[in-house]
Amino acid sequence: MKAMNGVVLGLMMAVAGAAGTAGTADFQKGLDAYEAGDYATTLREWRPLAEQGDATTQYNLGLMYANGLGVAQDDREAVKWHRLAAEKGLAAAQVSLGVMYDDGRGVPQDHREAVKWYRMAAEKGLARAQYNLGVKYWNGEGVPESDYEAYIWSSLAVAGGSEKAKKLRKDAENRLSRADLAAAQKQANRRFRAIEERKAENAVAPSIAPTPGGNSKDGTTMTLIGDIEPGDARIVQRRIESGNVKTITFDSNGGNLAEGVEIGRLIRQHLIHTHVPAGAKCYSACVFAFVGGVERNVAGLVGIHSFYSEAFLGSENYTAASEVYDLVSAEAEAYIKEMRIPTDLLDHMKRVGHDEIAILGESELESYFLKGVDPVYRQTRKQ
Repeated sequence: MKAMNGVVLGLMMAVAGAAGTAGTADFQKGLDAYEAGDYATTLREWRPLAEQGDATTQYNLGLMYANGLGVAQDDREAVKWHRLAAEKGLAAAQVSLGVMYDDGRGVPQDHREAVKWYRMAAEKGLARAQYNLGVKYWNGEGVPESDYEAYIWSSLAVAGGSEKAKKLRKDAENRLSRADLAAAQKQANRRFRAIEERKAENAVAPSIAPTPGGNSKDGTTMTLIGDIEPGDARIVQRRIESGNVKTITFDSNGGNLAEGVEIGRLIRQHLIHTHVPAGAKCYSACVFAFVGGVERNVAGLVGIHSFYSEAFLGSENYTAASEVYDLVSAEAEAYIKEMRIPTDLLDHMKRVGHDEIAILGESELESYFLKGVDPVYRQTRKQ
């Protein structure tokens, strides 16, 4: 039996990042109160929505009970609300419920039940659920011990932006034969494609990162903090449509490229300004979201690197990796042109190793139009 701790719950990431589907105005009041530390008001606004069956609010209410915010800490009550949201298909609630079973919090410890809920969320593309499932296979808890499955699920988690999963993937890789490793890499790629196809077809419930935090009290500014994961565009869309967002600021290491592109298109559609403030960063996939801004300002750091797929790292599968790289490159070029950004930016990205970050200088930010105003917006905006 191999020991590896570090199952991820990611509790408080969700409270500021979720957006309710029922009673949006009441949810926003509760969220504003939460950010101000007024948990009594948050509970007053959110409890009726949760009781009406809104999954996102049920999940967030469960977080408050799990952390003792505005209420006495109560794991059983947290499990109750997480279960209600999880049974509606909310991936973040499914992984949280899995952790409660994993740790025996509010329920008897049950590794098989933990695996069941992790798997549901993992198959929706939630990186921390994929990592947790990989840990269960590594330790043989609730499932037969399997380095092969641990490698696959940790690879998917890494592709979704999980830093913790990199060590697990490396440890699992070191225990696989060359033939088993090649087979695991192929299977990881197949599962990745299947998950992406399901998400496109079924409008999967969103993951939570990046967390909108530091939002202005009037709702006109939203800050996106953390890794970009599958489903985050839906979170951003809900927040935009529930308020009067004029500016989005970024502090992100990047993450899922396709999701960054989707966020960028939402930003452009709603004529939102983008900003990287002093002391913040926007790297990798974050840049694709950032360029959606009709007016862009940079006081922090912007970093780029080449496209890559975690599923192919070290695989020696050059043909398959080439096909994916060329496809991603073509889609990125089409998007960059759509945003009226010089394709010189993409050429620069391709010159930087996938495991490196090139920080853009002032002249590069200006020549790539990362600072400035979209020309069409400049013509059409009111003076």
